[in-house]
Amino acid sequence: MQRTSIETYKQITQEGLLTGLRSAVYQTLYNNGPLTQGELWKKYFFHRQRHDICPRFAELEARGVIACVDERPCKVTGRVARVYQTTNQLPQEPPKKPTNKQKIQRLEFELLEMTEQAEELQHLLNLMNKEVQRLRVKCTCGG
Repeated sequence: MQRTSIETYKQITQEGLLTGLRSAVYQTLYNNGPLTQGELWKKYFFHRQRHDICPRFAELEARGVIACVDERPCKVTGRVARVYQTTNQLPQEPPKKPTNKQKIQRLEFELLEMTEQAEELQHLLNLMNKEVQRLRVKCTCGG
């Protein structure tokens, strides 16, 4: 059975699956959406800094509880903006970003692979140069 947005909303709020500003933005969007970031901030969170509210959209979207449903001119900025609405999904932890150590390991592995490929290409280049020289000698000798 597919969850309805009402069931999802109740579970998220009752079980505290979202906290702090994430929860406040989610609940406001659920009760008043669809809205752009600017519209939600201006109408419901005007007492806070906009940069406190807008990053919560990306966090909620990464967790799957809100989604972009349209693009249209924002009623606050007048610029074309993404319009968000809540989904019927429970929050999922977004994939963890790799650590610097993991990034270094991945880059070292890629570097090793590229070095091996470069060595293979250099070997082929040497063979091709030898073949070109052989053919040139053959041509100059009247062959």
